[in-house]
Amino acid sequence: YLVVDYGYKPAALLAVLSKYSDKRVIVFCIARVIAEYLGAVLPAVSQALEMPQAKVTVLHGKMSQTKRDRLLKGFAKGKSGVLLTTDLCARGLDLSDIGLVMQYDPPLEPAMFVHRAGRTARAGETGDAIALLSPSECGLIEYLHQQNIAMQPLSLDGFSMSNGAPLPYTIPTYAKDLVDKEGESARVGEDARSALKLFKKRHSASKALSASILKGKREVKYLTVKLERLETALESAKAKSVCGLPKATVQNQNKKIAAVRREVEKGQAALDALLEREKEVQEVDYAVHSHPVPTALRAHVQTDRGLVDLGQRAYVAWLRGYGEHRLRYVVFKGGEGAMSQLAYKDAKEEAKRQERLAEAMERRAEEDKQKAKRGKRGRGEGDKKPPAKRRQDERLREKERERQKEIERIEGEKEELTDQQMIHREAMLLKQLKRKKITKAEFIELTNAL
Repeated sequence: YLVVDYGYKPAALLAVLSKYSDKRVIVFCIARVIAEYLGAVLPAVSQALEMPQAKVTVLHGKMSQTKRDRLLKGFAKGKSGVLLTTDLCARGLDLSDIGLVMQYDPPLEPAMFVHRAGRTARAGETGDAIALLSPSECGLIEYLHQQNIAMQPLSLDGFSMSNGAPLPYTIPTYAKDLVDKEGESARVGEDARSALKLFKKRHSASKALSASILKGKREVKYLTVKLERLETALESAKAKSVCGLPKATVQNQNKKIAAVRREVEKGQAALDALLEREKEVQEVDYAVHSHPVPTALRAHVQTDRGLVDLGQRAYVAWLRGYGEHRLRYVVFKGGEGAMSQLAYKDAKEEAKRQERLAEAMERRAEEDKQKAKRGKRGRGEGDKKPPAKRRQDERLREKERERQKEIERIEGEKEELTDQQMIHREAMLLKQLKRKKITKAEFIELTNAL
């Protein structure tokens, strides 16, 4: 098994696949949309990085039986290739000469781990089985150990990536770097559980540091506003006083201002120190973001809006399977693409999107006309309507006001939202649409506001 930060999983997968490029490999994912997403982006990323390329086949339960049989037959005929699939192929699949079973996501049912690994080394043949685990998924190691299933930590020392790209950090290596920096001792080949403790310790410290920075910013802002108010009050009192303020009053007020100014300077100095520490903590996150594999992946995804949609669905499916987690290779960092201008490569999908945009524009124009008419008629005509009709109109107007407030709130927070939060918010809006809490038109307008 390899324990890597989730943002490094695509890089680790490509590093392993490049070593097994002459063999047939099965890669298991937790959901079909994740398999589809990887199948759509891995060939392009491999080509961009000039890495060994193999034929990629995606197989899942949503396909017809005829199509599954055809794809499986094609994969079985080849001497090499990558089969991206789900637990559909974990049992009952009889393929010979499988050189590697790669578990990109561990199964929801731990017992399926053995069934997945059993797709290789069948009938006296040899083969390898590797699991890619993120830090929060290492409970699988303990569980399988209790079931008398031994798992050995794997080092990436024997692997390589093209163009001089660095190999992704594995947790034992990363833990060694940490303890060396802290003056402690550890070995690269140490069991992942002990290394994982150091990783979790640092992760907890990172969360505590973020909370301290947020608190420090609030305190500095509060003190700065207080200082400005005291200074303004003193200047205003001086301006209003005809004979001038008493000397004692001015001295007392100046003492208060000086005391608050010292608190502001002290708070700002403490905040600056916390921000410097945060830069050091973010070095690993930056290394993940700037690694050639996530960089090439983001560049390819931004060429087609369809890939963005697919990546979002893969992200939501993963969240449902495992709970809150980091999936950084899907996230767009600030300034790397305008979603509103991103078009689908599929001409039909782009035509549908343009049609939806045109319909939304027409609805908005019609709504503006109706508002203008209501403004001209005034209130008198509205009173002639029956009470039930007036109540219905009032409910519609209230709903419209709430919708406008939501749009304004989203627009106001737009600069502060991370891309991960925007994806989560769009998923929540989709859930509200399915539950019929909002209409399709409202869903389109709210998502466009994102």
